[in-house]
Amino acid sequence: MICGLCCLLPAVLAALWSQTLDPDLIRARHLPFQPPCALHPLGTDDMGYDIFLLLCASAKISLIVGLFAGGLSVLVGTAIGMTAGYFGKVSREWLTGFIDAVLLIPMLPFLMLLSVYLGQCIETTIFSIVLVGWCGTARSVRAKVLQLRKLAWIEAMEGLGFSKYRILLRHVLPNVSDVVSAKFVSASAKAMIAEASLSFLGLGDPLRWSWGKMVHDAFDRGGFANGMLHWYVPPGLCIACCTLGLVLIGIDFENRTTTTD
Repeated sequence: MICGLCCLLPAVLAALWSQTLDPDLIRARHLPFQPPCALHPLGTDDMGYDIFLLLCASAKISLIVGLFAGGLSVLVGTAIGMTAGYFGKVSREWLTGFIDAVLLIPMLPFLMLLSVYLGQCIETTIFSIVLVGWCGTARSVRAKVLQLRKLAWIEAMEGLGFSKYRILLRHVLPNVSDVVSAKFVSASAKAMIAEASLSFLGLGDPLRWSWGKMVHDAFDRGGFANGMLHWYVPPGLCIACCTLGLVLIGIDFENRTTTTD
């Protein structure tokens, strides 16, 4: 847990610090293709923008897309998983089949198609990720609910005439919170990678900076060809570091869940 938080903390601080800066300072132009120096720690790109300032400003979008899309995916997956695990056999079979069908959809090609047809913006990216990213959560929550449904105290409440929705929200949901927490972290990591992949392919929001867009610009505008490691390596490392941090936190949550079970 501590290692994961340490991996995430620099990105969070960079995003918060960039919000305190004047936008004109971030978009100020200098001499293009400057190497790292005291004034520009990571040099400048082909347009003369300070790469270090862009790196800090890009942290905001990458984190927002990752956490927001991950949160919505888990919210949808939890609702569908609880419904599939608790209610009658017919609805359970239909929802389980629907979950398995969506799991077969390849995520990146699907996101690419939606970005092309719905437009390249953050809202489309988040919507596309949520549309296929809820399945893993739904499957895990469904399995947990099926276990809980067989417990004596759940059957006793059903026998006493308690509403199924009341049992789900007040008694079942708190007992699947550990699974939901673990899935939220892993879903956020997957969403961050998905956003970076789309942006690298040129299908992200062209009006907003993100780490994936920085790597795309370096590849598209001479950074790779000129060997400008200071342009494309830092955003790649930021993506890897944040993803690693989220994965480590998710593993810690899963280990706690296993220990509790």
